[in-house]
Amino acid sequence: MPDSTTRFLRSGGINPADFWPQSGALIKEGYDQPCAYLKLLLDHVGEGKPLGKLSNNDLTQFGEELDGDFFPGLPEFFDDVRA
Repeated sequence: MPDSTTRFLRSGGINPADFWPQSGALIKEGYDQPCAYLKLLLDHVGEGKPLGKLSNNDLTQFGEELDGDFFPGLPEFFDDVRA
């Protein structure tokens, strides 16, 4: 799937050009890459913050917007693996 995290940032009004360098700075401090950007995401969650009171429902709704963005053949791949 194309970069869904950057798309999520934009949907929350967060500028990816500001966000990703902050993630890089945390990596230089010793954070693992996924932990760095997840920490930054959580820093943007809460009342008065860009992502607001982010809920599982909010994430589900965002994920539903991505259904048409899978790389060709991916949904079918999961069916093939199960078979």
